[in-house]
Formats: sequence, structure tokens, C-alpha cells
Amino acid sequence: MGITWPTLEEMKERWDGWYRTFFPNVSTARGSDAWLEGQAMSKMAYLVQSRIKAVYAAMFVTTASGDDLDRHAAVWLPLDKRRQAASGTTSGQMTFYGTNYTPIPANTRLVGDDGNVYELPTAVVAGDWPGPPLSLVTDVEIRSVSTGQSCNKSVGDTLTLVSPISGIDDEAVVHTALAGARDEETDDELRERLLDWLQYPPGGGNWGHYLNFAQGVGGCARAYVYPLYRGLGTVDVVCLGTGITDDAPTGSRFSADENLVWDELDEEVRPVTADLGLRPSLGASGVGDPTAQAEPIDIDIAPASGYEADHALSFTAVTPCPTTTSLEVTADPTALTKGDRLLINIYDGTYWIPMVVTVVSATAAPPNHLIEIEETLPALVIDVVAAGVQPAGPGTEGQVEAILSLFDGLTPGDTTPATRRPVPSPAEPTDLLLADIFDTVQSLASVLNMTITLPAGDTTPTAAKYLIRNERVYITYI
Repeated sequence: MGITWPTLEEMKERWDGWYRTFFPNVSTARGSDAWLEGQAMSKMAYLVQSRIKAVYAAMFVTTASGDDLDRHAAVWLPLDKRRQAASGTTSGQMTFYGTNYTPIPANTRLVGDDGNVYELPTAVVAGDWPGPPLSLVTDVEIRSVSTGQSCNKSVGDTLTLVSPISGIDDEAVVHTALAGARDEETDDELRERLLDWLQYPPGGGNWGHYLNFAQGVGGCARAYVYPLYRGLGTVDVVCLGTGITDDAPTGSRFSADENLVWDELDEEVRPVTADLGLRPSLGASGVGDPTAQAEPIDIDIAPASGYEADHALSFTAVTPCPTTTSLEVTADPTALTKGDRLLINIYDGTYWIPMVVTVVSATAAPPNHLIEIEETLPALVIDVVAAGVQPAGPGTEGQVEAILSLFDGLTPGDTTPATRRPVPSPAEPTDLLLADIFDTVQSLASVLNMTITLPAGDTTPTAAKYLIRNERVYITYI
């Protein structure tokens, strides 16, 4: 059972209770001698308790912080595996504007709006300028003097000269992104890595050995190890950098230098008999970043009472109709009445578009029966054979809208109804939490319950790496 630490007010109440127990005739009313003594003594006791609480927290890896956590790391971790320091080694290229052939001295300094300082390691000489009519010189190397992840800059960001140079504009523009700087390892990151070290002790080339030595490399916040994937004697290691959050799941998280991780594993873990060969090698370890993998999902919704479909009928559309206000189906639709709802998936050649339509009339006309609807369908209605038509309950409109609203802004596409269906993910796909889908749709009054099903995964590292992305799914379709 954990220790309970009373608050200052609780301490005062305990002191008053002690007085009333042992000195029942003594007044503990506000302003009395007993009350004043209790105020002073309880504050002193609370101060002593605070010191004890701090010592208690410092004793355990799970609660220690700051210097106390560093002391735990000094006991358990090798010298080069302790708290990772901030790195200011970010570098990139700038574009300067001004008069052609104007030299810019080496060590010229620039500053960003956030106060971070940068400098030119080498001078820009007259011959570096492209000459008239251009009045800019690009690909100028620059590096940060300040440290921390805030030193990283994107293409198009501006930096300002600390000391103006005649003939050169004060502002220069980032031409090649400045990347690679990182903040000092936080207490939470160090604690997680230290707990991994204690729970999975490295030794003998076991998987914990690879895990801990990879995570000890600067910029590698998390590592994932997949033994034997490429056969006996092989290990795959996937590295993630710092700065992994729900708001920033991609980009700078891959800040670990793969070559540094490789060198560390080569020196500390690799058996002497293993042949590394090329990087990565089928004969030893493969070190790399996670591979983003698009996965389909399937959403199954059960309607609440009163929101069921109007009819337990199922239709299959067979061909586009002559008019955009009609559907041709193979099943006899005469059970339908005016006002009934149908859920239809329309394919316009690029996207599947779900629509809830309202029945005006239904006519039996074998072999292809006719259903007149109120809504006007998109002009490019093709291949409705694959989509089919299903009866829809009164809550279906909200369900469809709620699901599709989650995909607003997915790249590529816009937020118009015709392009809000999920589409194949680009190289840097927009990701979506399964919980987002579940919580949004489950909250609808018309939904009794719902399930989200992923396809059966395989045992490849790519499928395993799927778990690395903060439990997120890269959507292709529903």
C-alpha cells in the first residue's frame, strides 16, 4: 500500500483533533493559544513531511526526477547511455539577396524570431554569386550556434543578420531545411529508457541488448527490435527520434542518425562472427526508420431502437439509370413506400460517395425494377453494381455525415461531399486515430453500438511497425 501524504489543512485538523482528545477542556477555537500552537506546529510538520516525501520520491526510478533521476541513471547505465544532451548541430542552406558579387564574411551571424543564433561556417566570395540579372546567392551553408529542437527551421523561414552588411538584405531565407537539432532528453524519456534497461537487461546479444544500446544513441527516443525476421542470426531494429506526440506524429520524430545507431550496435552488440556487409545486411542487423503503411478499416454500426431500416430488403443496383433521379434494381421494390430511405454508394470514377436518398415511388418492371427518388444524383454515376443499395434507418444521415466528417482535410482532397471519402495515402499520409472514429460515431443517438475491424496482420516488420505510430491508422478507405 502506498504512503498517503496529508495536505496542510488535513495536518491542521489532525493537530486540533489531538488537542481535543488529550485536553478536552482546552479551547481550540480560532485565535486560542491551542489554535495558534496548532497552526505553527502543523506547518512545521508539513515542512518535515515535504522533505520526507521528496526523499521518498528520489528513492525510486518511477518517481525520481531531475538530478535524482540522473543519479539512478549513473548507477545503472553506462557513461555514454545517460541523459542525452541537447544538440545544436543542425545545419542547412540559406539564400541571401542583395548586390551581386558582395562578399559575406565567414562566421557571419543571423538570428531567428525566436532568438536562436546561426552562423556561416565559410565565407561567400564574389565568385559564388550567379551574376546579373540575378541578385541572389543560394546554397549558402549555415549552422546553428544555439541548441535545442527550436533551432530546426523549415524551407521559407527567414533569419535576420545580427550585424548589417552593406549591399546585402538584412533578411535571408532558408533554402534547405535546417534539421537535426534536438532538446535535452526529458525526465519522462530518460525514465522510460532506464526502465527498459532494468526490465530487459542487455546481455549476450539478446533482443534487450539491441533495444537498450540503440535507445542510448542521441536522437533515438524509442527503438523496436524484431529478431529473426530475415532468418537465423538476424535482427531488425526500428528507431524513432524525439518529439513524438499526438500533434506531431511525423517529421522530426525520425531524428535519430541511422549510421550512429548502426555503429553503436556494430561495436557493442554484433557477434564477432556476423558479417555486416552492406547496410542493412541480410546477414546481421537492419537499422531503419518505420515504414508508414496504409491500412483499410471496416466500420460496422448497429442502429439503436427506433432507428432501424424501414424494410428488411436488400437491393443490388445493376446499371446507371437513364435519369439521375432513378435507380434500377434487381429485387422487387414494391414493398417500399413514399418517404422510405435508402443508403446507396455511388462511384464517380475516383471516389465512393455514400448518400441517403428518399423514395418517391417504386415500380415492379422486370427484370430491372425502377425506384424514383427525391435527390439528384451526381452526373458521373457509374459502376453502381459494386456498390448496391441498402434500406436505411432514420439515423443513417447522421451516421454517414459523422463518419465522413472525420476525413475532412485528408490529403489529397478537399472538404466537399464528393471528395470526402478516404483516398490512397500519399508519401506522408494524414493519419487518423481509430478512437476518433469510434468516439464520434458511438456518440450519435442513433447508434446502439459499433465495431472497427482491421484486416488480419501478418508477421512482417512492416505490419509490426504499424504499432509504432501512436496507435494510429493511415486510412485508405472504409
